[in-house]
Amino acid sequence: MTSVSSELTSGVRTLKELNARRASVKGQVTKFKNYLNGFQVGSKLTNIQVAELKLKLGKIETLLTKFDELQDQIEVLNSDAIEIELLERENIEHSIIAEMARANSILNGQGESS
Repeated sequence: MTSVSSELTSGVRTLKELNARRASVKGQVTKFKNYLNGFQVGSKLTNIQVAELKLKLGKIETLLTKFDELQDQIEVLNSDAIEIELLERENIEHSIIAEMARANSILNGQGESS
């Protein structure tokens, strides 16, 4: 096996691993979305629920940074399909940010009197 083909094989293997990690990020976002779906609009949360939601939101904020780093690597390795990768970035970032906004909205609604 030549050095070039070895590097290509390694790059393909790395790209597959990065895509698997990206799929994991998407799964975690879906899990968070489903968690948020469990809250009724305007319902009062317990102190435990508020604390739990804040912790989960912090985890999702960290996930956004992790995703950004992961996607950067994918875009470098898969530069031939950069338009597809940029669209994927946009879609996933939108999902993460939308759920973060929804969680913040739920938390902000807790301070309002009913």
